Amino acid sequence: MKPANRRTGPANQKENGPFFYNEEMDKEKLPPELYRVAYEKGTEVPFTGKYVHEKAEGMYRCAVCGSELFSSEAKFDSGTGWPSFTEPANLNNIELKEDLSGGMRRTEVLCRKCGAHLGHVFDDGPRDGRLPAGRQGKRYCINSVCLDLDPASPWTGGMSLTEVPSRRSFFAVTITAHQVAHAGRIRLERELGNRFAALGALPVTLIHLPRRKTTVILVKSHFAF
Repeated sequence: MKPANRRTGPANQKENGPFFYNEEMDKEKLPPELYRVAYEKGTEVPFTGKYVHEKAEGMYRCAVCGSELFSSEAKFDSGTGWPSFTEPANLNNIELKEDLSGGMRRTEVLCRKCGAHLGHVFDDGPRDGRLPAGRQGKRYCINSVCLDLDPASPWTGGMSLTEVPSRRSFFAVTITAHQVAHAGRIRLERELGNRFAALGALPVTLIHLPRRKTTVILVKSHFAF
């Protein structure tokens, strides 16, 4: 499903966080089930969503506006019947609100850009040593219908090999920051390491350069791509 184009207008426009959405326009444009869950705060029947058992790698985007929400690297099988994630891909793209509906106290997860209801976050998730203490043990329980999986591009795409001047044993493989976002830093380090290990390369390290390409530095005297 392609993200719907967001439109705004003065009639029937409601504020939801820092952005606005127009319910009538969305109701005409969005599939009924997506509208029901995203803007009427519905919930999918457990184990029926298309991404519950999805294993493909990539970025899960908002099905309404296309914002990047969750990486497949953070997805895990919670056994609850809904796609579950340990953390968002970008905290700035989601909004958390207290939800007292149904006689329960929960924390609602919304898309910050378009205000779509995505699901809820709970404190019964796995402990991930890579995350700061304050972000441990989270389970973002998200409705499949509110997500679109943007599959990861092949991790080898767009790479170029250049010899580092004056240091003949050093080679730099450059990849775009977009590739890192889709594949995930840990997976890239592992796969690049495996690829060049047979050639005698030392462990791969990703060096992030702000506003520039991400550079992978590895060590090897002579090898061919």
